[in-house]
Amino acid sequence: MSTIKGDLTDDGLELYLDFQTLSNYIHDEKSDIAALRPDEVRDDYIPTSADELDAIVQAAETATNTIMDSTEQIKSVMEHIDSKHADQLMEVTTHI
Repeated sequence: MSTIKGDLTDDGLELYLDFQTLSNYIHDEKSDIAALRPDEVRDDYIPTSADELDAIVQAAETATNTIMDSTEQIKSVMEHIDSKHADQLMEVTTHI
């Protein structure tokens, strides 16, 4: 208030207080953003997440291969059973 010269109307005072509130909010948000420490996220969390994602992809690949191999084995067994049961196995295998 000491930097404002002249008479201050109610509207002027309200506007000044709004700007002061906005200034305080911006200052607080800057502090919050600085506290996030984006370098820590980049250096610590992203490499770990990438390793975890690689492990998930590898596990999914292994599971897919196991499912495909098992399906081939089921098809092989189907050749030696009656057609009713073979059709049921084919339906289940296709569902997989």
